[in-house]
Amino acid sequence: MQKVAKALALVMGGLLLTIGLLSFFPLGLFGPGGLMVKYPNMPFVHIASGVILLLVSGMGESSAAFGLYMVAFFNALLVLLGYLAVDATQTSTLFDVLRLTRADLFLHGVLAVGLAICGKMNTARQQVIWE
Repeated sequence: MQKVAKALALVMGGLLLTIGLLSFFPLGLFGPGGLMVKYPNMPFVHIASGVILLLVSGMGESSAAFGLYMVAFFNALLVLLGYLAVDATQTSTLFDVLRLTRADLFLHGVLAVGLAICGKMNTARQQVIWE
């Protein structure tokens, strides 16, 4: 069975990096009238996560799986802290730096689950999706 954590780390890292870079441009996805509200510091979270995954994808299979788990844990922590800090305007501000809406929290929850599943695919014995 082929190991796939390195490839998945590369794909997910590229996806997160692309999301982070695209959020700087007015494409209709972010900002007024878009799917997500654009807050100034969130693109840097996506870019940092993407860069971390791209870096670990060049290392060994277990390092790539650990990187996937690490970014998944960070996203899950972000969701947990975000839901604990939701205010009357349905947004949450974390450490006076990150501002998140419920849509952001949902996105990061889906990312946490997806990245954890990708990290689980580092050996044939633990693989979630079989060929």
